Amino acid sequence: MKRNCPKCSRELIYSDKYKLQRAIENNSECRSCTLKRIKIGHIPWNKGKILVSKDEQKQKRIKYQKQYSLSEHGKQINKNKKLKNRYGITLKEYNIMIKNQNGKCAICQNINDLCVDHDHNTSKVRSLICRKCNVGLGAFRDNIMLLKEAIEYLKGYQ
Repeated sequence: MKRNCPKCSRELIYSDKYKLQRAIENNSECRSCTLKRIKIGHIPWNKGKILVSKDEQKQKRIKYQKQYSLSEHGKQINKNKKLKNRYGITLKEYNIMIKNQNGKCAICQNINDLCVDHDHNTSKVRSLICRKCNVGLGAFRDNIMLLKEAIEYLKGYQ
């Protein structure tokens, strides 16, 4: 089955009648004309849609993802994923913990920047503590004996 390209009149060969019929309906052109048209950047019979390169598509996708992640809904979704992946709890459970602790650190009662405290050996979530307390516990590697020695050290200088 043969047909000519509507742009350059080059002869196009189709393997079956169905493909030929579809090519006629879609006003199909030869490969070289298609490549030229893509470089120009538009398909006039495709409802004015613009063809963009893969790099441009990627940039648009990254821009959209950035905008979405900065939206309130995107922030909630990302926080839920982070909590689920790191600690095995949902955002709903996290909010219940905040409510139970009156929005305060379980150690110093500070109300800013609460982190999920968990046992590094068992990965069991303990409670919410502020960032400073979390760093402090991490520095002592959750070791009660080291914490007791630090307390004795501080008492010696009072």
